[in-house]
Amino acid sequence: MDFSGVAGVEPQSETVWRQANRNGVPRICFINKLDSLGADFTRVVEMIEDRLGAAALVVQLPIGVEAEFCGVIDLLSMTARTWKDGEQITGPVPEALEESARTARANLVEHLAEWDSDCMNSYLDDEGEGLSSGAMVDAHPVLLEPIMKVNVTTPEDYLGSVIGDLNSRRAIVAEPSAGTFEHEVTALAPLSEMFGYVGQLRSFSSGRASFSMAFDGYKIAPVSHVAEMVSA
Repeated sequence: MDFSGVAGVEPQSETVWRQANRNGVPRICFINKLDSLGADFTRVVEMIEDRLGAAALVVQLPIGVEAEFCGVIDLLSMTARTWKDGEQITGPVPEALEESARTARANLVEHLAEWDSDCMNSYLDDEGEGLSSGAMVDAHPVLLEPIMKVNVTTPEDYLGSVIGDLNSRRAIVAEPSAGTFEHEVTALAPLSEMFGYVGQLRSFSSGRASFSMAFDGYKIAPVSHVAEMVSA
């Protein structure tokens, strides 16, 4: 989906987004017109998150604003791609933008780790480098598990199945809110229980239910699940 770097999320964008939610369509967002007067990349990303309820994973940062816009920073390769006289030039990230690029990349990796088990394991391995086993024992550690805030939109016919499935995933389910045609279900669920959820939800709702998920925090994992989680 395209969003104007000046206008941001417009009413027609919200309509298309809701339709995509209902049909389970994945989305890639492009923010254009960043060379226009009044363009603000950060503001548009915040609008996507606030007005559309999306977890916006930024993979590129703009270099320059308005008339000074000249390229982007690729957060995956940590390189700068600029344009001059119609030619693309790939080079290092400008020194003035290195800190913001590192911060944005760390945020991207952390969010990806919440959704993908392999990425999560790699992220945790990187975070844990330098910790000695002796220090870990002396600290009397407990195992914390990431908790996700899950929002499900479902027709009434599948409400019971949605709640039952979330309960089976050790989720804490809040009282559903009823809309004109659909119900909103909010729950807090362990990340380890949510892998494969999208396929399961589509299966028992015939593709009519949709969901979003965002990191909420950590809590101590129950003793009954620690051995299983560690062995996995």
